Amino acid sequence: MPRRIFLAALVAGAAALGVYWWLTATPILLAVTAPAYTPNPANGQTAFNAGGCSSCHAVPAQPDR
Repeated sequence: MPRRIFLAALVAGAAALGVYWWLTATPILLAVTAPAYTPNPANGQTAFNAGGCSSCHAVPAQPDR
């Protein structure tokens, strides 16, 4: 009976260690996990100007766009 309890405790400990490792391991960088796009500041400026964002977010004394 003590041998069975020891074996169960050993298996439970190994499982707990595996779960701990899985939760704290650093992610592996694959091509799938790479960023989907790169930022495009020119596109952001176009969207800013077209959306009228400068009406609220303009710097004081900035010429109206």
